[in-house]
Amino acid sequence: MQLFNLHTHSNFSDGKANAEDVVIEAINQGMEVLGFSDHSPVPFENSFAIKNNEVHNYITTIKSLKEKYQDKIQILTGIELGLQPHIAKDLSQVLAAGIYDFVIGSVHVIDHIDPYFKEYWDGKTEFQGILRYYENILECLDAYTDFDVFGHLDYVVRYGPTQ
Repeated sequence: MQLFNLHTHSNFSDGKANAEDVVIEAINQGMEVLGFSDHSPVPFENSFAIKNNEVHNYITTIKSLKEKYQDKIQILTGIELGLQPHIAKDLSQVLAAGIYDFVIGSVHVIDHIDPYFKEYWDGKTEFQGILRYYENILECLDAYTDFDVFGHLDYVVRYGPTQ
């Protein structure tokens, strides 16, 4: 059995460690495959995502680490897209260069608000907030499917009023 993690964030987005430290820790943990999937600047463009002017540096850094550690671990360059039905064309542009080994599609924002924020839950029961999240996933899948795997299907549950 191979040990791998394909949903890893570095400090290029919302991770705390730099990419090389992540690689070293993965090797120390016996990982055989490590995929970086920092948050795409589209639609985020905030402190939780790779900055537009850092995408090239992100790709270059991961490529360099692939070469440096190729005899110890397989490293993949990925990206996590924040799916929203109205930005499908923008997401396609992120992938147009074809520079990623894999793509995670995730939903973090429902009706323009992240369930992380208390305001998402205002005026909703927990059931209604969770149901709306899953309805939104279906809307996103109707609008956009150019990704390899869906990330954290249970994202909304982390932030419900009873959590």
